[in-house]
Amino acid sequence: MRRKERKRFPERPDGRDISFYFESLDFAAVDRKLDAYYAEFQPLPPGRARRHHHGGVEFLSVLHGQLELRVGNEEHVLDAGDLAGMAAFFDRARLRTVSGDGATFTGAAEVLAAFDGSVQRFEDGTPSTKHVTTNLIVDADEAAGTASARSYFTVLQSR
Repeated sequence: MRRKERKRFPERPDGRDISFYFESLDFAAVDRKLDAYYAEFQPLPPGRARRHHHGGVEFLSVLHGQLELRVGNEEHVLDAGDLAGMAAFFDRARLRTVSGDGATFTGAAEVLAAFDGSVQRFEDGTPSTKHVTTNLIVDADEAAGTASARSYFTVLQSR
């Protein structure tokens, strides 16, 4: 759908404390299996943001800036290419690859070194990647106050 054909809507029809505006990218499509939206998030003062929740799967791509979101009880920040921020999620974890030699990287520094050397970048140094996390499984032991998680983490590159 071309930009001039899209309609822009606020998150809330009453116009108060709007945290994002969205545009449907496929409202004219017939028999679609996925709804595609472009959303532009607005900064709100502390304490004014509301949770946005709905069922289903989302594929998010941050074009610029940062987006804070919560998956379960975990806060995450998505951005437009912060490899160090991505690696920080592995500060007390292991990243095991399934391609090549099946290497394992432990801790943020090892994960950052592994990705930093292999990521293709735009001219301004921003990584030309998108990260997709799927099949998230969290095993929580509330009595012990611990949890472990498994997921698939796919990096897409373009150049």
